[in-house]
Amino acid sequence: MGQRAGGVIGSDHHTAWANNTMLKRSGVDATLLENLPDAEKDTIGKLANGEPNGFVVDAGWDRVASKMPVPSPADMLKAAQSAVRYNNSLGITAWMDPAANAAPGEPVFALKTHRENRRRAAGLQGAVGSGQMSVHVAALLVANSKSVPADLDTLDKVRQQFKAFPT
Repeated sequence: MGQRAGGVIGSDHHTAWANNTMLKRSGVDATLLENLPDAEKDTIGKLANGEPNGFVVDAGWDRVASKMPVPSPADMLKAAQSAVRYNNSLGITAWMDPAANAAPGEPVFALKTHRENRRRAAGLQGAVGSGQMSVHVAALLVANSKSVPADLDTLDKVRQQFKAFPT
């Protein structure tokens, strides 16, 4: 499980728990739950009294995560260094970043997503820049049948960020 301020993300990146502060900040309350479209009704858990219980799935998590604070470049670097150090300690020197052009709480092709991934890539570059840690990262990029040319440009920009890591 991963943690972000106000929530705990499941290792599947589909499920999470949000605290009351994040539920309030993201507008998740009994009224919202009552009025959610049918397709989203099962994405936010609720108590018997109709209040949210903090469990969120997919679109419910996206609603909460979109209101969470964005980590600073320094935080991203520290997290990347820690992740690389831990993985290296286990002999892991390569991995795939699934859906590298997506982040919880953001649409796959949003401009913000590209900025977030520049931070993620920059954090990894900083973590390995000293030569003391080795890592090879493959980025899996997500496209779909509704993609437009601008989406493909975003995919290419994210791909370029990950080219710094040899495969």
